[in-house]
Amino acid sequence: MGKAQDFEEIPWVIMGDFNAMRFEREKIGESYRWRNYVPDLNNMCNETRLEDLRFMGNFFTWSNMREGEYMITTKVDRALVNEKWGSVFSNSIANFLPPSISDHSPCIVECGVMSSPRKIPFRFFNFWAHHDNFLSIVSKAWEEEVRGTPMYQLVTKLKRVKEALKVFNKMEFGNISARVIEARENLLRVQHALASNPLEENLILEEKAKAFNFKSLSRAEESLARQKSRVQWLREGDQNTSYFFKCVNGRKNRNRITKLKSDNGMVIEDPLSIKEEIVSHIKRVFEEPMGVKDY
Repeated sequence: MGKAQDFEEIPWVIMGDFNAMRFEREKIGESYRWRNYVPDLNNMCNETRLEDLRFMGNFFTWSNMREGEYMITTKVDRALVNEKWGSVFSNSIANFLPPSISDHSPCIVECGVMSSPRKIPFRFFNFWAHHDNFLSIVSKAWEEEVRGTPMYQLVTKLKRVKEALKVFNKMEFGNISARVIEARENLLRVQHALASNPLEENLILEEKAKAFNFKSLSRAEESLARQKSRVQWLREGDQNTSYFFKCVNGRKNRNRITKLKSDNGMVIEDPLSIKEEIVSHIKRVFEEPMGVKDY
């Protein structure tokens, strides 16, 4: 496990029978010996920074193939991946198939294909409000004259503010992570020069300006990461940013739908067909007449 950090920049997956489960919900049956292995497997995942790959198919992957009170079934087979795997193979998924004559469900990991990028909806980021020019940009866009009904004026003004904020975000915070790195390097460069000339007034003023810029961009980057990841309970700090972005990527991977089984049992993989099937299913649910119960 100590070697895991040496391979963080390489996508890797560990899959198969771990002969242990991670959570209590991954077992049905009255055998208690499985509980002894829960901390061991979770500790291993924490130390190696591995997480379960998104999966479909069978949840319970092993059975003692007995009946009644003697039946035990658990999830002991899994596919664990590191963060790099999730970023390189963002559409990958583990498929646990029916066990056939075996007591284990076979697992197939599909790396997936990149889908066409979707249009990103407009989002308001909280750190914008801390910028000195934020209010003036909003006011200027809002105060432009619009003719028409009150509702038309409102919608038009909102659109203008949205477009102004998009330009503002691109100009001030575009490629935010790269800007943070550049700001840090600029600050270090000035501080190295100041170490050799500690009384140089121009360098002292430049250091203050570079430090302010670095702090502002760092706070914006972390605020962006926190808002996207929906993690609210960690305090701000330089060491938190990578964790927040891991949460963002993890949530995206968990929420992505790459396959769907229709009501007639067909497995759908085409993104457009998946959307159509979801819409059709919802329509059928709402169009079905409410059943009348006899009491």
